[in-house]
Amino acid sequence: MSIQPAFKLALREKGKWWVAYLAPLQGGMDNAPEVGRIRMNLIMMDPILKLKFINIMKDAFDTACREALGETPEWPNPPQPASDDER
Repeated sequence: MSIQPAFKLALREKGKWWVAYLAPLQGGMDNAPEVGRIRMNLIMMDPILKLKFINIMKDAFDTACREALGETPEWPNPPQPASDDER
């Protein structure tokens, strides 16, 4: 049985930080909990570090889903951009 996704990993620039959130698929980013952050200057200087951060956040999300639901999410390839109302 496949579980329909209810959340997404959303990455947003917030001042000097790039922040990862666990955001609902519906309803926007209001009250989405933060799951990690990294300084913008670091990922702007090092694209490999940016990819590593994304992968760490995905791995953490995968682990949480596996522990809570017994399944891991399928990640869209390529990643989906944020809608205009979420930017």
